[in-house]
This record gives sequence, structure tokens and C-alpha cells, in this order.
Amino acid sequence: MVALALLTAWLLVLGRPLVCPCGVVRLWAPAQDSQQLADWYSLLHVTFGLGLFTLVRRFQPRWPLALVTLVAVIGSVAGEAVENLPALIALFNPPGESRSYAGDTVLNAIAGTLSVVAGCLIAARTSTRAALLMAILIEIIVWAAIGDGLIVGSARLLLAP
Repeated sequence: MVALALLTAWLLVLGRPLVCPCGVVRLWAPAQDSQQLADWYSLLHVTFGLGLFTLVRRFQPRWPLALVTLVAVIGSVAGEAVENLPALIALFNPPGESRSYAGDTVLNAIAGTLSVVAGCLIAARTSTRAALLMAILIEIIVWAAIGDGLIVGSARLLLAP
């Protein structure tokens, strides 16, 4: 809870709105990236949770699920905090592209962290192979739906001039 409170405070300092500036709160709004509770990127947060659980368990197999979940929350909060920096938002909006990313609402960032926790808990109850297959399937579905994904987005950031 402390991590989520710190994330909320950080996002407010950065000027991120609590909810969509449109004034409407929706559970699922794929056309309003990062403005509502959930969108296509929420699925990528689940993938992050699947991967993070698998990675932590690989190196710390005796850690209890609560500790692994705490690591997932801290990892997600750190990622959300960095993702909403103005310089990073600018990298997500290269000149000449029609896609317009304005950063997350506080609601979306908190929901993203809960999606990471969901991915972590799913991975805790499945095999590593099943978690990997789920991550691949999610990546393909999101890429097919919006032409983006964890791999595409990471490459865009890493290869940015």
C-alpha cells in the first residue's frame, strides 16, 4: 500500500490526472490508451508479472509468494514512475507517428500495478512453460490489436535516437 501511495503522489507531482480528463471512468477502453482502468496495455502488465515472477523464482526459489509479489509491486511501481516522466512520454510519441501517448492517469497506473500482481499470481499457479506460452499469446494478441507490445515497445525505446 505504501508503494501505491508513493506512486500516486509521484504521478500527481508530475501533473498526471487522477482519472481520464474526459470525465468518464470505464473498466475497459482500448481506444483511450492509459486513461481508463484497463486497455490493451493492461495485458502487457500481466505479461510483466508473469515474467517477473518467473525471473525471481529462478534466482530465489525459496522466497515465499508474498515476498515475490512485493517485488512485483515494487518493480511495477518503479516502472510506472519512470514511464510517466516527460522525457519518456516524448519517446513514446516520435515525430510523424499518429499514435499519441499522454502518459497514464493515476487510476490506470494503479490498475497496471494490479495487473502485474495478477500476472505474478497466475505464474505462481502455473508452470514456467505455461507462463511463457501465455506471455507469447498476450504479445501476439496485443500486437495484432494495436501494433504494439512489450517487445515492440522495448525495441522502440532501446533503438530511439
